[in-house]
Amino acid sequence: MQSASSSSPKKDWGCLAKAFIGLIYLAFIISLVSSAWSTHNALVILGAILGAIGSSFLALLQIDDFRKRFFDPFIRWLDTLEQDIMKVLKLLVAKRVSVPIIIICILAVFLTGFVIKDFTPIPEYTQHLNDSHTPSNGIFVTSIQVDEGKDNQRIISDMNIGIIDHTSPFNQYDANNNSAERNLEDKIFGENAGKQECRDKPYVTIIVATVLSQTVTDTGLSSNVGLDNLRGAYMAQYNFNRDPFQHFCLHLLIANFGTKGAVSQTVPILMKQIKSYADSDPQHFMGVVGFPFSVSVIAALSSRSSIPSGDDIPIISPSAAADSFAADPNAGTLPAHFYTNFYRVVSPVKVESKVIEDFMANHSDDHLAPAKTKTVIFRDPGDRYSNSLANDFFQHFNGGVGVIKDYRVGQPETFKEGIDYIIAHQCNPSLQPSCEPIQIFFAGYADDLNTLKSKLKAARDEGDLTQPTIPITGGEGLYDLGSYNIGNYANLVFTLNASNAWINPGSHSDGIPIPPQFQSCSDQKSYNEPFNCEFRAFFHQVYPISIYGSELAGTHVLLMYDAVQAFHNAWSHSSQETNPTILQAINKHWSDVAFQGISGKILFPQSNTNSANASDDPNNPINKPVYVACTDSTSQIHVIARYDVDDTQLPAQPAMSDDASNTLKACLKGP
Repeated sequence: MQSASSSSPKKDWGCLAKAFIGLIYLAFIISLVSSAWSTHNALVILGAILGAIGSSFLALLQIDDFRKRFFDPFIRWLDTLEQDIMKVLKLLVAKRVSVPIIIICILAVFLTGFVIKDFTPIPEYTQHLNDSHTPSNGIFVTSIQVDEGKDNQRIISDMNIGIIDHTSPFNQYDANNNSAERNLEDKIFGENAGKQECRDKPYVTIIVATVLSQTVTDTGLSSNVGLDNLRGAYMAQYNFNRDPFQHFCLHLLIANFGTKGAVSQTVPILMKQIKSYADSDPQHFMGVVGFPFSVSVIAALSSRSSIPSGDDIPIISPSAAADSFAADPNAGTLPAHFYTNFYRVVSPVKVESKVIEDFMANHSDDHLAPAKTKTVIFRDPGDRYSNSLANDFFQHFNGGVGVIKDYRVGQPETFKEGIDYIIAHQCNPSLQPSCEPIQIFFAGYADDLNTLKSKLKAARDEGDLTQPTIPITGGEGLYDLGSYNIGNYANLVFTLNASNAWINPGSHSDGIPIPPQFQSCSDQKSYNEPFNCEFRAFFHQVYPISIYGSELAGTHVLLMYDAVQAFHNAWSHSSQETNPTILQAINKHWSDVAFQGISGKILFPQSNTNSANASDDPNNPINKPVYVACTDSTSQIHVIARYDVDDTQLPAQPAMSDDASNTLKACLKGP
């Protein structure tokens, strides 16, 4: 008799249960193989296929009928085969031919390895350059590995480099940024697809070349700039396409060259793709706007000069400010036509440094006068912008009023020497009435200054730093709204080339018109110029609310908008040309570019064609204003001076804001 505790007979699965499990398994196999296939890596694909076959085989073994009919006979056949192989091996050993057999096996393994290597794409930055399967028009993306290390350190980062014409974020971490890149691509490519305003119009195309990747060594500096570049380009595209007087519409393609630290490896690849696109679409391609960092322009112009007819491709940089873009400024003669059809909408560092020096020495009520302070100059000698700005600033003061402390961009530990010097030479007027207070001139970028300010705050909290305030001055690289923690974007004085706090009033009647619906803001917030109203309407909140400027347009938005406007202005002058291509037409009219931009007057010089005797002189904008601004303890920005520069000659007196003296005092109060 069966006990009450004995288990009931095992029931076989029903059809529904079998179908459900089968579908789940099938979905797993399909996703495994398709994911492997997308890598284009033969080893990964082979491994996925073998894994699918192996797991399928194991699943089939659970079926008794399959095991009896197929598996058991197969095992018996393998046993027989093993016996036959052992007999052959014993015979070979007896005849002493084992050594040649071993050598043959080793050679076979090596040959197999070479075959796998040759036919398996390994993700390195050289892949796809000669790949016959890549589109001939240059619109494709390559996943590469780039060494971002410095000072003999290897730091390998994965990046997606190339050109896109549909939404496909380059940044693999875009989802962590609220899909900021994806949303911007949707807007830009939505315009390309043809809104009602552009449905029956021909179009022209500009490539926006910028930095959209995030890596361990560059967690936000590059991608913040890149996203702001896209915002400015989209606003210009949107307004261009709604200008009732335009007979064309503007299409944008997006090109990514990774990060600021990767340009030497990525920009040459990208420039070849840009040239491929230019050759494939001469009836629409207008040029390139972008390359926001000086190092990226250096790489772009060097690469362009090595490409046949590469100088036909116009490039306008919105923000690269170095004095020279030669790979080696001391090398002498540049390649022919090195700067031909290259322009920028910002003044060079040599002007920027003159402006901040003049303001500090003559218009700061002696609060920042280097002769009455001890100035610590932070610079990165390996970064073209940082090194140029620091050296120009130092030379303007005859080298006698400051001390230079080197650091490395993106390497916080390199601030130690400078911080130790500040602590050792600090001045507390209440204890040392005759001492010279420390001030900092920071020749660098916002994210590094954010780190330095945090370290100085920690030194103050620990009691090592007792000087009541340490004024910090610098260049336009400090004006990046998304790179500061709460409290760190305060008590700064710096130059800038554009600011949402001062939108050029002349732009209302010049350049690309802003649509009527943005002529006034629906909210009651500050900065209610039409450009700011439009920006808030489109983007509302760019950065987390904890970061100052979450609803304001950063300098890279403003400058990119003006850079696109420069193309628009040149195109308007070439409308009567009969040249067979847009490039041939527009390249005749860069010296005609003159308009009131959002950031100030934009006027291009005659193109420097770089003959054999040409000097290293980029085509700088003429009479572009440079501003001096400061931030108070609440992180509010104030434009306190405007310098209308004539080439490199400063005006006798800058245009000062109302109550500039008290505003500066308010900005200098704080740690």
